[in-house]
Amino acid sequence: MVADLLLAHKWTILISCDIVAWSATFYMFYARYWLESKIRVLISFSISTGLGYTPHVVLGVLNFLERKSIDFFTLFLLSMFLFGITIGKKYIMIIDRKIQAWATKARKTY
Repeated sequence: MVADLLLAHKWTILISCDIVAWSATFYMFYARYWLESKIRVLISFSISTGLGYTPHVVLGVLNFLERKSIDFFTLFLLSMFLFGITIGKKYIMIIDRKIQAWATKARKTY
């Protein structure tokens, strides 16, 4: 069954999707400040959101339905989600401002 296959490789799927999502996030900053391309920002935002949240939710629900209790994996996903919607927003704004300042400064030197 597909759910069993997904749950057997849940950590690999989660880490792989996070790597791609964070890569898309950094590309989004690059596209926003260096390329100044709105379409590339939207595409990278879609990739980042789709691979950043969707697998977490799907794997968390499947894991909870399979185990019928909250285990370490489900607790880890819940804590990551709560961090993302609370404190994580602040850090993304800080990173965004620093990258914007750096890109503006670097563009003036070139």
